[in-house]
Amino acid sequence: MKKNFQYYVAAIVSLVLIMSGCSNGYNSDGDGSYSGGGDLPFPEYAAETINYEASKDKNMHKVFLLSDIHVMAKELLQDKNNKKYIEYLKTDTKMLEQSPAVLEKLIDLAIEQKSGLVLIAGDLTKDGEYVSHDYVSRQLDRLRQNGIRTLVIPGNHDINNPEGVVYKTGNETEAARKTKPEEFAAFYKNFGYNEDTKDYLNYSRDPSSLSYCCEPFEGLYLVCLDSNSYDQVKPEDTRNQTVGRLRDETISWMIPLVDQAKKDGKQVIVMLHHNLIEHFDGQNGMESMFQIKKSKARLTEFFNHDIELVLTGHVHSRDIATTYEGVKGSSKKLTEITCSSPISYPCAYNVLTLNNTLTQVSVKSEEITSITGMEDYQAKARENHKVNEELIKWALDEKWSEIEKAIPLLTVMGINYDFSKGSAGMAKDAAECIEDTGTRFERLFFYGCENKNNDEDIKKDSLKSDVDTAIDNIALKLIVDKEGDSDEEKTKHAGMRTSLKMLLKTYLKVDTIVESVVNDKTAYGTANEDCTDDIETTIILNKVVKS
Repeated sequence: MKKNFQYYVAAIVSLVLIMSGCSNGYNSDGDGSYSGGGDLPFPEYAAETINYEASKDKNMHKVFLLSDIHVMAKELLQDKNNKKYIEYLKTDTKMLEQSPAVLEKLIDLAIEQKSGLVLIAGDLTKDGEYVSHDYVSRQLDRLRQNGIRTLVIPGNHDINNPEGVVYKTGNETEAARKTKPEEFAAFYKNFGYNEDTKDYLNYSRDPSSLSYCCEPFEGLYLVCLDSNSYDQVKPEDTRNQTVGRLRDETISWMIPLVDQAKKDGKQVIVMLHHNLIEHFDGQNGMESMFQIKKSKARLTEFFNHDIELVLTGHVHSRDIATTYEGVKGSSKKLTEITCSSPISYPCAYNVLTLNNTLTQVSVKSEEITSITGMEDYQAKARENHKVNEELIKWALDEKWSEIEKAIPLLTVMGINYDFSKGSAGMAKDAAECIEDTGTRFERLFFYGCENKNNDEDIKKDSLKSDVDTAIDNIALKLIVDKEGDSDEEKTKHAGMRTSLKMLLKTYLKVDTIVESVVNDKTAYGTANEDCTDDIETTIILNKVVKS
């Protein structure tokens, strides 16, 4: 066991070197009070129902599915030249300044295309700033005034988030006012959190979370689950709680409602922020913060109650994956659509069209290519999506205290890296190893339909060997031949590097991950192998018969 633990520590440290975070934030201090833009009243809106006259020409079976819109209210950026803001941008791949214009564009598209329902699977704001929620909720009211029902759930960025910042004139910053759970529900009273509205039927609210169920149109029972851990944020925390979970109490509340909906002949679809299933082999081990805790147990519960379709976000990739309870073709299956962020490459949203019997869901992913003031929006977002030294440093800072504690053990194991360089020096070394390869690998996965991607800049055919080279280079950085080393010591180092590379590749399942991503297949090479078109496909659901 002790030997396994030593390998585990070494693997984790090295893993930090080759991973960059997909969600990040500025570490703010302060009491969470709001500043900038003046005082905001507690949200109260007069409208109680949608504009039913305007809703008559809407296609209720046409659903706009969004996630991770991450809107940053303009009041938060008082000075674009603020040094701390510029530093922050180096650690973020999102197009934050354009986020208000992107939301307005999405609303315009939903109205123009006569969508009947808009769903947003969490992370409505940059970092849960009260002023950002105020802006988003007021913009969503345009949908209501145009007869479009809209339902939202929170994401990990939206509530009790200590990362919200006001970038003031000069280089000053202040902590933005956070949003509490009850304030979130008040902001979105007309978008899922008002049991008295006539916008939907059969409403039920979970007393233990911000989860709810409703029937937005006849025959479709939508289960909207709060999968966040904002209740676990401590006063001293400087980053949001990324980890996702579904409370036991929430599952106990949900299951009888799902069973009754099925008995009533209604099709059930679930929406939550975090992923329930893996979207590439090995994802749960490599990016555990993107899947809910106890995901296998929760998946079993979903299978037991015949839930077949789940809508998620969080990871910012557009990807559709199917998993099976047993053997493919002879057992229950569950398909999960995870959405791109419209402010992060490939800047996409999904349009779902359900047939009259609610047994087919046609999925089409659309990209935002231009917005007001930026005709080359898509190209700019792609250029902004890079794995870089600053982003790696941000990820290392998260783990640095753990790395420091492990240094004595790592030294005993023969890793002679100069940790006195700190996270900045290590990030610089790591960037030399993985920067280009990491960027290409991420762009491939985030874009979707990896098996069909022939983008010359991605150089997909060489990615496997390039990842191997990156790991070789990491081993060279961690176990170094120093001046004065004997030939015997150098030979020993070479052997240790070979062992470390094998350990990393085995422990991190590198070959499995690369094959799964490049080929866009989950359960790669097994009887349950799945390859679903991420950009345009049709999902078949079992017909629900009233009993």
